[in-house]
Amino acid sequence: MTAVLGIDGGGRKTYAVVTDETGGLAGAAETSASNWEIVGEDAARDALSVVSSGAIERAGVADADIAAVVLGLAGMDWPSDEPRLRELSSRVAPDAPRRIVNDAFIALRAGASESWGIAVIAGTGTVAVGRDPVGNEFRTVGEGRTFGDFGDEFDVSELAVAAVADQYTGRGPVTMLTDMLLERLGETSVEQMLERLARFVPADGRVPVRGGAEGETLNPLDIAPRPDDLARRLFSEEQIAADLDRLASLQQPDGGWVVDFPSASPAAAIEWRGYATVRALDVLGA
Repeated sequence: MTAVLGIDGGGRKTYAVVTDETGGLAGAAETSASNWEIVGEDAARDALSVVSSGAIERAGVADADIAAVVLGLAGMDWPSDEPRLRELSSRVAPDAPRRIVNDAFIALRAGASESWGIAVIAGTGTVAVGRDPVGNEFRTVGEGRTFGDFGDEFDVSELAVAAVADQYTGRGPVTMLTDMLLERLGETSVEQMLERLARFVPADGRVPVRGGAEGETLNPLDIAPRPDDLARRLFSEEQIAADLDRLASLQQPDGGWVVDFPSASPAAAIEWRGYATVRALDVLGA
């Protein structure tokens, strides 16, 4: 049997399938996250190895039977990422030719009836990708609203809470989101629900990150970086002013900023530093 191995590696789960030459499913497996930017290179390497071995074993074939491998991986964001991800996936059917793409492109191929089209993904993050009939590809940055990508699960949740609050205060129309959120959060009244959500933000505006590094917090400008953000309603003018001062004070002697959470590797720390610097300049200039 001529077999092809496909892997979808994300920030929460990693899936692998083996298909035959007709596209029929021969074997599948699932394991934990493999986004190297989140779990680190060692954990990503292990996850890719485990999930591929599981799918191959369930398909009843050997590594040598795999004719090609396609990996759609979160964390494949820039050309500089490809050498790293080739090394991380080197134990996956090692002798087979492979292609590594950003995971959004496999969603495009799975959802389109042709090999070309456009896909818009709104999940943990937001990204849009496209491929034209001659194979030219393009994707947005996929790094959040600072880079023009709006509409992920956090943005949508924020808009939903704002719509319920507007109904409650009379500033907006009745919305079915009210009943949906009440049921989801297990509350019996809108007032109780909004109080619960409001109390979730401490008085100083700094929300501890459960499971994060010691002292790691989400600050007001992490939650509502721009003056027109709906979440700004959660904070006082004093809290925002204090956080702007905090952010400005963190500028390093070389003009850049660093992140306050552990990075998976020295290379990841450098990449996150670029993101933190661009974001800080954007927030301070808003």
